[in-house]
Amino acid sequence: MFSADEIEAIVLGSRWVVARSNDRRLSQSAHQAMSKILAVLPAELRERAEATNLLVARMGMETASVDAGQIRLAIRNERKLFIT
Repeated sequence: MFSADEIEAIVLGSRWVVARSNDRRLSQSAHQAMSKILAVLPAELRERAEATNLLVARMGMETASVDAGQIRLAIRNERKLFIT
């Protein structure tokens, strides 16, 4: 089981990905993963996770001109990419 500090780290990390990533698929996956984690937590930890005040500010982000999902796939498959 996760400790309270670990839950806060997971929540903050998930919120960071959702708020800061230009990769829509990764953002959706972070949101879905957080939902799954919250669903199996004991009530006390779930309430703590949902009530945490740890937030990530959304900054004016430029639209990505590259598909970050393709970059993640190349990394996962240990492939080289040539980016021009």
